Amino acid sequence: MALSPDGSMLAYSPNNHIIHIAPVSSSLCTEWNITHTLRGHEQSVSGLRWANARRALCSCAHDRTAFVWEYDGVKDAYTQILIMVDATIKRGLTSISWSPSDQKIYIASASANVGVAKFDAEGYWRCAVAEPHRSAITALAPHPVHNAVVATGSTDNFVKFISTYTKSVDGTSSSITAKLGTELYALKLRAWVNAVTWAPSGTVLAVATHDSSLTVVQGPTADSFADWTARTISCSLLPFRSLTFVGGDGGTIVAGGHDFFPVTFVRGTSDSTVWTMGKRGVAASAGGLKKEASAAEMARKRFQDAATFGQGSAGGGSDESTRHKNTIVSVLPFPADGVRTRPTSTIPVDVLFVTASMDGRVELWRDADLA
Repeated sequence: MALSPDGSMLAYSPNNHIIHIAPVSSSLCTEWNITHTLRGHEQSVSGLRWANARRALCSCAHDRTAFVWEYDGVKDAYTQILIMVDATIKRGLTSISWSPSDQKIYIASASANVGVAKFDAEGYWRCAVAEPHRSAITALAPHPVHNAVVATGSTDNFVKFISTYTKSVDGTSSSITAKLGTELYALKLRAWVNAVTWAPSGTVLAVATHDSSLTVVQGPTADSFADWTARTISCSLLPFRSLTFVGGDGGTIVAGGHDFFPVTFVRGTSDSTVWTMGKRGVAASAGGLKKEASAAEMARKRFQDAATFGQGSAGGGSDESTRHKNTIVSVLPFPADGVRTRPTSTIPVDVLFVTASMDGRVELWRDADLA
């Protein structure tokens, strides 16, 4: 799932090779007004991202194809442009994103390498390749400040910051001029990486790993990564699949995954390196918000399901206490560009973030929805 920067358009793929685009409205969960359907991939779409400053979408899929979809306002249609994926990327593509300037596109793959695509004079997006990892790259996040840095996470248990400097695009004004593929920072974690996301300042990175941990990597400045430190929070929950920062100061992280409900982590007021688990997203009822089950209660329910039905429940939530009924696969800030009031918006201005799940639901969350 991908939200346009102004929060007006939603692009998603229903676990197949087709991309749908729909306007965002307050009735998003119950009514889909699909305005465009994009076809070009032959296997499941694995990555979607809107451009930062124009109405364009990039996508990738498990069949090694990647496209840019440019909107034509006169025809009210999207033009498909092929990204020339390098031949050294021999396995499926896992993630895709634009650089902050929209002049480069980053493509992660199961071949343990990253494609860095730029638009050339002949009208094609062509890739150079960096090989930062020894196993499949599962997560990718461009630095929000530097146009020449991307964070990657992999099944080799590493998260790394990689230089994507390209002289023809970044010129001499970039403070990061290391050769493309140069490792700027590396951190060994206890399990493979599921998700990475930057705070808007570019001085904090959140990492979700498959051992149900959240690791926060941060430093004093976004211009150098030499003095950065990491702190890991072990959670009594199932692993997270997606992360995002909400709020302009980057003081709150929202995570979602196999427990069907989002969880917040809040930065300490006296010590900015300390992060603690905060509120959880719960379902609303006629009598107000329902109390979320404790970790012991969830474990007991899974054991009872295994004993009664021969199988455990897929996650820690229940139909009564959670909005989603399956794994949360996407958590996005709303709106992405931080502008909260728009004359034409039908969404309440206090919506903080959006979640999407494998149950097909997209949910809008306010602070009042967390307890």
